Amino acid sequence: MRCFSAIPISETTRDEIARVIQALREAVSGKVSWVVPANLHITLHFFGEISEAMVTRLQDIFQDTLTGFSPFFIQYSGLGAFPDLKHPRVLWIGVSSGASEIVEIKKSLDRSLRKSGITFDEKEYHPHITIARFHRAHILLKNPISPISTKDTVEEVNLMESRLKPTGAEYSVVKAFPLGISESIERKLPQGGG
Repeated sequence: MRCFSAIPISETTRDEIARVIQALREAVSGKVSWVVPANLHITLHFFGEISEAMVTRLQDIFQDTLTGFSPFFIQYSGLGAFPDLKHPRVLWIGVSSGASEIVEIKKSLDRSLRKSGITFDEKEYHPHITIARFHRAHILLKNPISPISTKDTVEEVNLMESRLKPTGAEYSVVKAFPLGISESIERKLPQGGG
């Protein structure tokens, strides 16, 4: 099972980001993989291919760790890119308000994962929503893109499964872990390629 952890975003935010992506399509040339709105989220960890036993261990760790956090609001910032907008490989929308809370959740989960001997990608972390991956492409913004104006409430962290299909990745929620609540819930995300 190919898994990652993520914070879900609202449908309103997905719609706003879809508007931004549409405007950006005209400013980009070259080969670009755009993320479909159904797959947009704020990634916390990427675990890669893991066993069912590891999924169970992760569920226990997430359950124990996330009960210490309460829901909070987030607001989004403008466009950014890794490594930068002049040479983008990944294009994203950042998080402004609420970013420190997301980082705290991630750090707490990181400590719990390390203590349990579970390995994960430990790159420097910046909360963001990936909207495109560039493959020999560049971006030329003739007009500024209006930032998204939505706010979301972070109420849960999801353990996600990613299935790679010919039409693109398909994500589903393995378990949802509500913040500040000691029980998790199962739920499916809308599916789409990308």
